[in-house]
Amino acid sequence: MPLIGVILGTAGTLLSVWSLAFFFAPNAVPPMPSVASLASLIEPVVSTPDTPPQANAASAAPAAAPLATTPLAAAAPTSEETHSDMQMAAGTIAFVLESLRTPGQAWPAALFIDSENMVSTAEGNMLARIPAGTTATYTRTTSEDNFRLIITDDATGTVVTFDSTTGVVTN
Repeated sequence: MPLIGVILGTAGTLLSVWSLAFFFAPNAVPPMPSVASLASLIEPVVSTPDTPPQANAASAAPAAAPLATTPLAAAAPTSEETHSDMQMAAGTIAFVLESLRTPGQAWPAALFIDSENMVSTAEGNMLARIPAGTTATYTRTTSEDNFRLIITDDATGTVVTFDSTTGVVTN
């Protein structure tokens, strides 16, 4: 009985030391052996009454097969997530437009949306991507000193607006 205690205590101590070493230096410590790798070290012994015991090489434990991974399908965003993304896109577009504009310069006459929903200026400055399933409308005042950006969710009809006169994204 005391021998079992010594063996289990030694094994526990070694595992604890290994765990601490792996936590503090994960690249310097080899991975912990798995049960499959330990089982492959033990070969079954075959004996018959008239032959001495010998190792049977044909019945060695099979190598563990790697787990197959299947990519998860992307879940459709909820209406709250889409609304949040619309607000973020409107604010980002307004911020980037403001940073591209020099004081006294007119706002762009038009904005363009490519096939990947990236909004850009006529000069090719990319502003931000609007969420999939939304449309955007950009209008500039006749005085060219203010603009309004409206992003609409095609599925729910939810609208997010940025008006440069107030500088606020509204629902």
